[in-house]
Amino acid sequence: MRKLLTALLIFTFLLVIILSGAAVAGYFYLKSDGFKTKVEETVSQNTTTPVTINSLGISLSGITMQGLEIPNDEPLSDNFLATREFELKLKWMSLLEEMPAIDAIRIGAPALILHQSAAGGMHLPLKDAGDGTGGQSTSTGIDLLLKELKIEEGRFQAYDPEGAQLLVIDGFNLSGDVRRISGDWKLASSLSTQSIVAGPYITVKDASSPLTMDKKIVSLPELYGTFYQGSLDGMSQVDLNPDDPTFSFALKGVGSDMDKMMQSFGKEAGFMQGSLNFELSGNGNASAPKNLSGKGNFSIAPAKMPKLQAARILGSILGIKLMQDGTFEQVKGTFTLNDQVVDFSQLEVISENVSVKLTGTVGFDTQLNLQGNIILEPGATDVFSKLFGQTADEIRSEVREVPLTITGLSSKPDVKVNTVQVGLDAGKSLLNRFLFNQDESEENPTDEPVEQVDSIIKGLFGN
Repeated sequence: MRKLLTALLIFTFLLVIILSGAAVAGYFYLKSDGFKTKVEETVSQNTTTPVTINSLGISLSGITMQGLEIPNDEPLSDNFLATREFELKLKWMSLLEEMPAIDAIRIGAPALILHQSAAGGMHLPLKDAGDGTGGQSTSTGIDLLLKELKIEEGRFQAYDPEGAQLLVIDGFNLSGDVRRISGDWKLASSLSTQSIVAGPYITVKDASSPLTMDKKIVSLPELYGTFYQGSLDGMSQVDLNPDDPTFSFALKGVGSDMDKMMQSFGKEAGFMQGSLNFELSGNGNASAPKNLSGKGNFSIAPAKMPKLQAARILGSILGIKLMQDGTFEQVKGTFTLNDQVVDFSQLEVISENVSVKLTGTVGFDTQLNLQGNIILEPGATDVFSKLFGQTADEIRSEVREVPLTITGLSSKPDVKVNTVQVGLDAGKSLLNRFLFNQDESEENPTDEPVEQVDSIIKGLFGN
């Protein structure tokens, strides 16, 4: 019996030594470059490009990882995903429970870059599971609880096939919890961003909203932000259920600074000043985000264009405010969006005695096709008629409508004012003398077109 007990003690002692040695060896293996390389290889099996990890650490409280990089496919040369740091906290024994629980995941400074393909989808360096279910898995998998998800100082970028910027989100922060129940992922979180730039110009700062996901529908139900020093609120939703995900949105802006906005569009400071209010709603598909459908309206009141002050001498004589200081009472419009074209059912430039009413289209490519009239109220036409050789009695109570067309590109519009049709063409050269102080002795053949008057209208719709 004594020999048996001695043998059992020796066996137990040896077993403890072996297990301790295995634990120590396992710990050092998990800390080694060999294990890091094995993790890189395992993760790379699910991507089409090699994954690199700068450092990897495992402890009793979880996993830490730094410098994760997943490149985009060639010929793209940037990273699909890069993170400064990744931290996962959990109790290892909880993985054996019916619903495994992870205490926290924190992702520091992630940068995600997406490129749209010519077919409309996004280049993703991820291998297709190829389960024959059309991308919809029939397996519910295990249930999972992530108690805390934190993303800090993130950046998201998306580009079209030609490399033009579609969307950039800077200073992306998210905090919430994630659950996976019967195969359905659920997210309840709050989101904040430093800035969102849609296209090359439109910028929203300090945006925030709850962010939820349920049954593959991602929602921003209460979006708030600052839009060129005015307020912006609305909602947005993305439905991930279709093969080509759909999106919808509704936005309302109040009190935005037109001068700041026009400067972001490349115009010089002071090109147009005023307070912008607008409403915009629409929907589309992720494969072709520019081809959205929608509707909206806007107003700028008052609107001021200092360039029009070139006509202040004549404006003072005529008593026309927009020609005195370049101020309009209001610029407003109602429109629909479809196939990258803004279709105006109403576009009005309203001022005392003189206004412009237009309908037509403006393309996303800045192509203009607008038609309408310049409306001269009696107060303006009274003096204009005298300049054009008509008597006050003929014109005093009459409203004149001067046909107007604007075509070409917004950077170089072709503005045509049909003064001949309403009998005003004879006074065009006289107008130029008032507007630009031309001397009567200057040569100006009557058959030579006079462009200076047209430039007033061009100043409004072009550069």
